[in-house]
Amino acid sequence: MISDTKGYANLVQIGMGARIDEAFAEAKAAGMKALVWAEDVDEKAFEAAVRPHLPDIAAFLVASEPYNRCKTGAEPCAPSARETRRETRERVEARIRFLREAFPGKPLMANFVPESIGVYPGYEWTNDADVPRDLDWISFDEYGCDAQCVLSEMPKRLAKLRATFPGKRYLFLPTAHRDPALKLDFADAELVRIAKNYYRVAYEAHDVIGLVPFVWYSSGYDAENKPNAGGYIAARDIPDVRDEYAQIGKQILAPPPPGPGEGTVCVDVRPEEKRGYFVSRLNGETWGWEGSKCFPGHRTGYYSVRASGGEVAEEQLLLRAGETIRFTVTFPALPPEAPPLLPGDPASEFLAAVRPGVDPKTLAGEVGDKLASPQPFTIWLEGLANTAPKGARPLVHQVLRDKAVQADLLSALRGWFARQHSPRPGMQPVPVPHPGVTTVPVPGPHGVDPRLTGLATVDKSTQAIATIRTLFASMEKDDRLKLIAYCEKTEDCDVARACVETGLYDACRAACAAHAQCVWPSTAGTTPTPTGSLPDPCKQADNSQAAGSAAASGSGEVCVAVENDPGGAYFVVGPKQSWGWNGSKCFPGHPAGVYSVNTNGGYGYAKASVSPRKGTLGPDGRLTFRVRFCRD
Repeated sequence: MISDTKGYANLVQIGMGARIDEAFAEAKAAGMKALVWAEDVDEKAFEAAVRPHLPDIAAFLVASEPYNRCKTGAEPCAPSARETRRETRERVEARIRFLREAFPGKPLMANFVPESIGVYPGYEWTNDADVPRDLDWISFDEYGCDAQCVLSEMPKRLAKLRATFPGKRYLFLPTAHRDPALKLDFADAELVRIAKNYYRVAYEAHDVIGLVPFVWYSSGYDAENKPNAGGYIAARDIPDVRDEYAQIGKQILAPPPPGPGEGTVCVDVRPEEKRGYFVSRLNGETWGWEGSKCFPGHRTGYYSVRASGGEVAEEQLLLRAGETIRFTVTFPALPPEAPPLLPGDPASEFLAAVRPGVDPKTLAGEVGDKLASPQPFTIWLEGLANTAPKGARPLVHQVLRDKAVQADLLSALRGWFARQHSPRPGMQPVPVPHPGVTTVPVPGPHGVDPRLTGLATVDKSTQAIATIRTLFASMEKDDRLKLIAYCEKTEDCDVARACVETGLYDACRAACAAHAQCVWPSTAGTTPTPTGSLPDPCKQADNSQAAGSAAASGSGEVCVAVENDPGGAYFVVGPKQSWGWNGSKCFPGHPAGVYSVNTNGGYGYAKASVSPRKGTLGPDGRLTFRVRFCRD
């Protein structure tokens, strides 16, 4: 099976076994060198088996994930059998000394989990006394990193790896398999993009010497050489992924073409119009242009093109010395010129055109949070360009093209929105019992804006959030404090949680500290009542109730508290990646979103309970899971 990769691979891993001589012979016939697994072997037998093949050996693999092993090298293992970091280092260094003496001059390699050597975000430490140093090739594995993560994070990880192991040669281990059991199940197209992006990062680095897709063969095969159901499916058995690595391998093994070290980047714009785009080179320059153009004299490397509103046919292209690469960008045809906005009330006429038949109250809720600044307003317009009735779309395109018209419409819509929220009949000013404070309108019989009426029956907190956020944006400061007070005193958990999730609760605390004005009458003429905290039932709402709500932007900290077994193993499953750990730990710097913990009967225990089963991490927040391992 080694011959499967002939022509696009030059390195194959070989371990001790009955057919080791056959494996060396097959690798040699395919033109490959061997990376020989030398971990946990009998030294005398190992030396006798591999010495005849020394000319065909590229390097020895001393250890793989050494800080995840037990003393015996067997899994599962009890907590008492786990090595300390110092014991692990001593074991690995003993293997290094043996290989240095037996096979001088042959490179030695080790592969680590990124957390154990400080190259993962949040794990900045590196204890020099606990990390073996006498190595030549270094790699680490991070199988939850998607294609975008590879481009944005791997150059940073590589820089930290150089700081930990300076002057070495490094290898990447791209994710090249699907494993639903571990919730590592990227789509085929994403695995292809992961391969492309790892090659991009490696190509730009002077000290990365190899790509080792993990893994090449699936977990098992049937009599017809098809992958067994229920296991993981690897690169060899995913046609698009196999073909991508074959192409990458041929590019690596092909001799570089002659040339001065520069080439030409061309961009063809369809249709031929002055439409803008940006050309970028990884770890290099970025420039913009309008219309078709060729750019000679650019350094070799990987290039990509992005165009707002346009589609780029080629995701990325490799520019070699003396060559020309060509991108094609297709823009939608420009709409015909639309008549100017009608005189009179442009806001009402615009809304009637793009959202016909929608009542003003619903429209006010839809556009309220779009009027805070031009950026969300522009994003809303871009959405209308596709969703508005066809007859109104030229009008939307006109507003998008003409910044002056856009500013006029934004101003008109703000005025329209203010009119929708003007005081209603029967809302009379009442005094607020604080010296020096002017009167403010108190809407409704209970000092609450009537637009909040009925929120107690709202089923989804996201709807309550949208309503409260819209109200908050349209209110003066004193009215905002009254809304906050209402949110704090309400017995309805949806409304109270909405106040917290929209930031009103923190705003109230800040206002109290600054003005001492968070005391409000519940009805006109009653004694002021201090604002209290959220009712206990809302404080104790289960994390899983909010698991389906939309995640906010930002990052926070995921914590896992392990009980009963301080070293029990588990996987944290998040929106961007999944990772494993042993024992209690907090993981900072993870994106907001829905997370869960998977124990899979970790480390030999029959079962484990996780509470909560699922939770939502907010921006700058903390989400804590409790895991209790039970021994049957």
